[in-house]
Amino acid sequence: MVNRVWAQLFGQGLVNPIDNLTDENDATHPELFDELTRSFTANGFEPEGAVARGSATAGPTSGPAARPATVAAPRRSMPG
Repeated sequence: MVNRVWAQLFGQGLVNPIDNLTDENDATHPELFDELTRSFTANGFEPEGAVARGSATAGPTSGPAARPATVAAPRRSMPG
């Protein structure tokens, strides 16, 4: 659940692919993943707590998920 919440908030999970939580597939930030998981279980597995905890972190600091998507504003011609 923690990995899914992180992926929803930041565009990719701490473990990818998102459902491959095996010993052979390490998290990109294992300490953060462990802390979020501990917090999630300590708060009775409440999804709201996972969202709050995940959104309170700094988020990813490198890679594609760290850069906000930019969308160009549509061009409009001025009536003339």
